[in-house]
Amino acid sequence: MLGPRITLQLWGARTSVGAVDLLLAGLVLAGVLRERAGQELRFELLLLAALLLAGLFFLVSFLSERLRLWLARAGEPALPTLITLPTAHGPTLVEAGSVARSARGGLAGMGIDLAIGLIAVAVWLLLHGSNRRISDLAVVSAMAIGGSAFLRFVASPSLNGGRVIRWMLEYTVDDDDTAVRTTRWIGFLSGAVLFTLGVALLLRDGEASFWGVGLAATGIDVCALAAVGTRQTLWLQTANERTVGALLESQHAVVSASSSLDEMIAVLTVDGPRAVALVRDDAGLPVGIMQFQQMRSAIGRKGAHVTIGDVMIPLAELPLVERETSILDATHLLLERGSPAVRYLGAGGKMHIATAADLGVPRGTT
Repeated sequence: MLGPRITLQLWGARTSVGAVDLLLAGLVLAGVLRERAGQELRFELLLLAALLLAGLFFLVSFLSERLRLWLARAGEPALPTLITLPTAHGPTLVEAGSVARSARGGLAGMGIDLAIGLIAVAVWLLLHGSNRRISDLAVVSAMAIGGSAFLRFVASPSLNGGRVIRWMLEYTVDDDDTAVRTTRWIGFLSGAVLFTLGVALLLRDGEASFWGVGLAATGIDVCALAAVGTRQTLWLQTANERTVGALLESQHAVVSASSSLDEMIAVLTVDGPRAVALVRDDAGLPVGIMQFQQMRSAIGRKGAHVTIGDVMIPLAELPLVERETSILDATHLLLERGSPAVRYLGAGGKMHIATAADLGVPRGTT
């Protein structure tokens, strides 16, 4: 989850796989296979087998989550799915708004994970003593899938264990916000324990040391997921109730359509590369928006005087929403259209824009 992510569509759900996690999973599985199958195997074959195992690992985890959603009847994911070394999914809207639904989904998921783990252990016990190469692949697959099922018991808000612990805490302290934030700290503690165990395994010789790399990386990921899952849950609890019209007008930088790109460079220097500037014409009316991506459109136009108006995104191309549109619906529209902002008419008939940052969408969600 940390670092760059590879985003794709899986069965209608947007899925982000941590590139670092994918690389680590491949290296760990390749190392374990080499340790078990012997030194004479070619590295290319080991790498291919590790990639196939990593794909199986993520596929089983993804399918188990879809089954959990069906059993819990919590609906489709309200936000893009997050897949990391321990596969984790952002909370659904129904689960975020209902502690009972969240606990039911968590219990269903833990039951599925227990079944997967027991099957993996059974496969491992049956094939562990065999000397055939295919059995080595099956044993490592069982270890990876069983480990994934076990890790989803961890008490991170995005994981099954966290959903159940949140319900227990809410029942105890009678305050959902306190329960969510306490679950976050339990997730931090769980991640620290996993990281420590991973480092301890790294100090040992043999096959276990390879799993130590993955376990330490998992501990870091669980801590990150505890933070991301908490922000998502708290935001989802109110995103369906608040409207776009109720947002305070954000103070975006303003640039002129007739100005050179130097003016936008100055804005990016001050506000950072994620800045979105509102473009106005000579009459002072908003005509578009400008961000760092549009600056690349001017590459290759040597000798030509390129203005901001030449490369901006026209305001008419931004999705138009009503003032009564909920923040959650506006976020869905941003994700579906791939647009940097939506536009809406304010109380005085003035056109406003709202970016993902203006809507309060947590980092790691878009």
